[in-house]
Amino acid sequence: MKREVIVTITPAGEIEVKVQGHAGPGCKDLTKQLEAALGETTGDAKTTEFNLPDQEQLTHRDGPDEQQ
Repeated sequence: MKREVIVTITPAGEIEVKVQGHAGPGCKDLTKQLEAALGETTGDAKTTEFNLPDQEQLTHRDGPDEQQ
């Protein structure tokens, strides 16, 4: 899935930053600099994607599990 950072500015001048296509809390890294540049954060709502495993931490291993 394509990662997107969507910035919306309301008529009242409020700015909403939303990340789509990135699972896990790593999405905060995608917006950290943008949020710092915009100033004070007045709210932080987590999507259902936030609670999924971070995509960078997922690994794939071929073959049977190693036995101890």
